[in-house]
Amino acid sequence: MSAIVDALGMPMDEKIVHLVSLLRHLGWDTTASCSGHATRATAGPYVIIRSPAAHWHYASTDPRDENRMRESTNVTMRQAAPLLKIVESHNASAPAGAPLLELRHVGHAHVGLCFVNCDFDRLRSESEMRKVLEQRRAEIDRLAAALERIALSSVPLIPERR
Repeated sequence: MSAIVDALGMPMDEKIVHLVSLLRHLGWDTTASCSGHATRATAGPYVIIRSPAAHWHYASTDPRDENRMRESTNVTMRQAAPLLKIVESHNASAPAGAPLLELRHVGHAHVGLCFVNCDFDRLRSESEMRKVLEQRRAEIDRLAAALERIALSSVPLIPERR
């Protein structure tokens, strides 16, 4: 486990590695993840998930490509719908005051599984960041437990890939 590092060269938290493994097992292709760092302006663990529409996504300034990119976004969001339901259910059952998760659209072919308001983390002190990070890691663990139950039920979650 200690050999797995993030883009900053820091060891990945076991819980986020477990979450990525579960998401991949359930059929979602992950492209990036972070355990969160109290000293690096984010205490928000996250996972970026690629849509089957990822092959449509490319940088273009041609206005004619706008429809293609819009369709890529729509396919991405349809792909993410089952995970969005899981996240909404997870948030609905969260204890009072627990940090809430969200699926955030990232580009045209990715969604980010992250925490609501994690963009404001840089405004916190390091000690506050450490506390927030631990709370969020506990929520990641709780989400992973829910995904484990789903994985064990063998219910297909992902719509047929195109």
